[in-house]
Amino acid sequence: MSRQVVVVGAGVIGLTSALALAEAGHSVRVVAGETGAGTTSYAAGAMVSPPFGSEDERLHRWAAATRLRMLELAEDPASGVRCMPTLLACRMNVPVPPESADLDDLHTCAAAELPDGFALGLRAVLPFVAMPAYLGWLTDRLHDHHVEVELGWVSRLDHGLDQTDIVVNCSGVGARELAGDDQVQPDRGQHVIVRNPGIDSCFYEIAFDGAWASWMVHGDVVVLGGLSTPGDERREPDPQTAAEIVARCAAIEPRFADAEVLEHRVGLRPSRPSVRLEVEERAGGRVVHCYGHGGMGVALSYGSALDVVAQVEPVAELSDPRRRRARPR
Repeated sequence: MSRQVVVVGAGVIGLTSALALAEAGHSVRVVAGETGAGTTSYAAGAMVSPPFGSEDERLHRWAAATRLRMLELAEDPASGVRCMPTLLACRMNVPVPPESADLDDLHTCAAAELPDGFALGLRAVLPFVAMPAYLGWLTDRLHDHHVEVELGWVSRLDHGLDQTDIVVNCSGVGARELAGDDQVQPDRGQHVIVRNPGIDSCFYEIAFDGAWASWMVHGDVVVLGGLSTPGDERREPDPQTAAEIVARCAAIEPRFADAEVLEHRVGLRPSRPSVRLEVEERAGGRVVHCYGHGGMGVALSYGSALDVVAQVEPVAELSDPRRRRARPR
């Protein structure tokens, strides 16, 4: 039975959840205060990898499902997804994460293959997602299902329940106020977008502090990172931070030193001790919460969207007008 569902949020979690619901036959509306370049998802790199070090079984399941989806989408250039040879490197000689076994064409690097200062390296082929293209692709697929993304601020989740019995809350950092969840905290990230100086593979430093070197190749442009500053809510690019990002990357790959800077992107990752994906009963209906993915939003997006659909499916009786509760006016 088709359900009427309102999805709050138009980042990668909201759009992917909305598309999965529409593909499952539900009638969907998406309402968001920011779309496209205004979302944190737009600023992402975005590497699709396993959730290294996590003990949350859900994350591993979501990441596996998302990876399979991205491998399929890589066959469609319009999606913005492409598979790239990648070096994952660490300056400490740590054990190889067991999740690495899931990576394609994986091999451990010899010391001579590593940049100066690195002790461990893994080469693999990983999906990377050009987020401006991918967000547009998701929006186009929603249009195919007659779903529009409506621009508008949602101040209370109960507002959505005025029009439907099911609201899916994918509001990211906004869930701190919208769901009254003080476990959600912003984690500021910043990227520098440069014209590709001839790089044909990606690099990601496995680091244990708030700054690292990474570059993610998307055709003619490269996304340089990375940065994590918990609690920082500034949305404006910081010039000093940008210079440090370029310097860290150029110390490993000198061609970035003189690469033309095209753009700066800043996003506030929705950090939370664990992803919240659960149903909350309210007076007017049910809210399915799906937020708190932190820096793994893209890598977990499709898998968690499938669980959102599973949470919506059992509430068929709520869409039967004979079983709806009277609402105060």
